[in-house]
Amino acid sequence: MTIGPLGFAASAVLVPRDPNDRLRRNSMAKIAAAVGNKPAQFILILLANEDPFIYGGIKRLFDVDLGMHTICAQTSKILREQGQPQYLANLSLKLNAKMGGTNHVIQPQALALLNQVPTMIVGIDVYVLLHSYCSLKLMTA
Repeated sequence: MTIGPLGFAASAVLVPRDPNDRLRRNSMAKIAAAVGNKPAQFILILLANEDPFIYGGIKRLFDVDLGMHTICAQTSKILREQGQPQYLANLSLKLNAKMGGTNHVIQPQALALLNQVPTMIVGIDVYVLLHSYCSLKLMTA
């Protein structure tokens, strides 16, 4: 099915889980057949559940075998009202980074101290830590 000049939609009904096919090779073959040889800069994949084997198989199929960027999203999280803006914002940041965009810029004057001595910067998601800390404080108070 064609969406417009810049995209297309494809769907594949996956085969039921098979204990002898943990990597979901049969499902990957159905997905590859549904996509065909249509080139795409990125593909948005809406997952119906949190199946770690289908996720890993999809990432390998598109990133390694087909050379296409993918963004996988949980349909339930997109449809859920609570936390939806943050979830969609994170998906947007992933898309921007995969398409070569810049998500964050640090001003050179902010780096002046770091240039004085060898420094390693470690990134963390402060929002998650703050939320966990507040939840912990509420539970222990």
